[in-house]
Amino acid sequence: MDLGIAVFSALDIVLARLDLRPRWVRLVPWTLTAATVYLNVHRAAHRFRPGRHAVFPALWVIAVEVAAHVVRIRGRLAAGTAMDRIRPSRWLLAPVRRPG
Repeated sequence: MDLGIAVFSALDIVLARLDLRPRWVRLVPWTLTAATVYLNVHRAAHRFRPGRHAVFPALWVIAVEVAAHVVRIRGRLAAGTAMDRIRPSRWLLAPVRRPG
């Protein structure tokens, strides 16, 4: 289960970088993390253990969401302002835009 969290978290970050991030991919690590937290808390006998077992998986999901957000902001994908660069050959062949 923990490996699934890591794999889908990495996939989420890569897809965010490529601006191909479907919403449902985010739910997979969240669901797996919730299941991990439930199983860890359910097994805990001591009263402080449930909190300890819930903190690290929750921090992992938060860190992945922050990383995906940073990737989207740095890549100017969140605002929709990302633009491919213009090839130098285009400037050589048509340096001035024609009206019309």
